[in-house]
Amino acid sequence: MIAIFTFFIVLVPYIIYTIHHYHSTVFYITSRRIIFFTTKGLFGNHRREIRLENITSIRAMRPGLFAKICKFGDLFFSQGGEEFRVSGLHLHDEIRSYIGRIVEYIKSHGYPEQFSIFRSRKERRKERNTDHRDEMEI
Repeated sequence: MIAIFTFFIVLVPYIIYTIHHYHSTVFYITSRRIIFFTTKGLFGNHRREIRLENITSIRAMRPGLFAKICKFGDLFFSQGGEEFRVSGLHLHDEIRSYIGRIVEYIKSHGYPEQFSIFRSRKERRKERNTDHRDEMEI
């Protein structure tokens, strides 16, 4: 009887909180930064931005057995001496790997002006024609 009472008093609220927190974290990855939106409570919203060029390391951690079963966990971003935590992300290992590849690309190839999606048709045509002329001169 005590075990059932303990289950409903302790574990059920924890599970409800975890599911709510999982559904309240949304993030967007742009060519320059990561933007996180987190809902706290019923009306509280929190927004945090991290510039991709300032990220020094990314760690992933699973907080427990329930998180391992549901495949969610926390990400820790290190940026200039401070650490920022985003918790309750589904498939956090894949997200860490994806963001890590983007950050490595930026650090090795320069800032992402060259792979911006938002280039005009005229700019793309000009690049194609320039590349073609270079090939013919060689």
